[in-house]
Amino acid sequence: MEPQIAARVETICRYIGNRACVRFILACALAKAHRPDLDIRKPYTEIGTPDAFSGRTYDEAFITKFVLDHGLPCNNTTAFLTPAFRNRNTVLTPDLTMVGRPESLYKETLQLLTDVQTEKVSASDLLVEVVRCLLVFRDENRLRMESLIASLKRSEGLVSLSAEAILGLIEQHLMVNPTKAGKYDKLKG
Repeated sequence: MEPQIAARVETICRYIGNRACVRFILACALAKAHRPDLDIRKPYTEIGTPDAFSGRTYDEAFITKFVLDHGLPCNNTTAFLTPAFRNRNTVLTPDLTMVGRPESLYKETLQLLTDVQTEKVSASDLLVEVVRCLLVFRDENRLRMESLIASLKRSEGLVSLSAEAILGLIEQHLMVNPTKAGKYDKLKG
């Protein structure tokens, strides 16, 4: 895999503030790996061409269970309900302006679709790399949380936690459980 493609995958997999893009890539890459005749940039049946497909169907039928069974750091629900990926009837190319934030993450996502369609990377290789990155990210977060909990247990009864330490624990928890992060950000105001 070319280094810039691997870097795109890493960026999308590790971006905490938006987990829809990684889930979107999982669904589209799975569809293209399953049916190579599809255009990975056309995950909407409304496009109306023979190489278009329902990315949402792949997402809901296969990705949801996989994400939940393996505790992957992704949205628990389909990416196709987020505003940027809902109700599109056009080919998704890197020059398309998406409504999501950050815009650069969506550009990277759309570039990965083009990388697959132009055969710079296979859909299967992309799918494997995304899952690998998500597993590494998940395990790093678990280790970090276990370390924090062990540290707390060692200090039980010695000193009470400061407000800053408590906020640090909450933020670490949200890194392990990114779907809850948006709710916390709203509370922080």
